[in-house]
Amino acid sequence: MSDPTSSYTTNEGGQQQQPQYFTEDQVNAIIDQVTKRVRETQLAELEQRIQGSSFPEDIQEELDGYNPAQLQKALQRYKKAIPKYNNEEWNTPEEINPNFIKKLKQWKVDSHHLVTTIYRLTETTRLQARAATEIYEQLQFVAERGWQLEDGEIVNEAVEKYQTPGESSKRR
Repeated sequence: MSDPTSSYTTNEGGQQQQPQYFTEDQVNAIIDQVTKRVRETQLAELEQRIQGSSFPEDIQEELDGYNPAQLQKALQRYKKAIPKYNNEEWNTPEEINPNFIKKLKQWKVDSHHLVTTIYRLTETTRLQARAATEIYEQLQFVAERGWQLEDGEIVNEAVEKYQTPGESSKRR
């Protein structure tokens, strides 16, 4: 003789309850609802990425507190603090061949200025990539080793190191 409670399940409170059975139509309806929610969530995330998020006000206030000379010095210290990664194509700065500068200046559009601006922007991107790489390496180290008590300090140091100039001193 079989146990009469064998078709029951136990809920979180330890109470027994009968299992709930769904028809094929109900299962299909549930799948459709979940699929619709996932699509809506993905579309909302995509729209947020396209629109971008607003620049944090506390960072803007911090930057407004600097005079241009102080900001320039703080940014130079920030650039020097970012570790260098060698032997990689993506982080090697490029220069304009001096032989082409004279030819670039001959065009009616200030092509020399344009090319210089592009190189300057790529240098900024390289700095960001180096900073992101260091943070990634620190987080990867923590993940591979397993979280330990002092790891909160490692993460906090990385966050403070790559905040806008002066931002870390404001929070202390």
